[in-house]
Amino acid sequence: MCVVLRLVESERCPPPLQVCLVERKRTKKVYAMKYVNKQACLRQRAVTNVCAEVEMLRAVDHPFVGGLWFTFQVRGGGSRQYII
Repeated sequence: MCVVLRLVESERCPPPLQVCLVERKRTKKVYAMKYVNKQACLRQRAVTNVCAEVEMLRAVDHPFVGGLWFTFQVRGGGSRQYII
């Protein structure tokens, strides 16, 4: 499945995280997207925290908390993990 996203707005966060708003081009639905620099995550020993966050978002079912829609990385390994 190929999903095309357009960057709407970006926020600067402390490394290894970056957060931005993206819009799915086909449906015009807006999502929050967090991307994690995997190398910085390893250096800061934050892998367990990132994995726990993904699992929590996957399990949550509450109207006031956004759940996990997608998580992916680019082909060829890439240096970032994307969480939407």
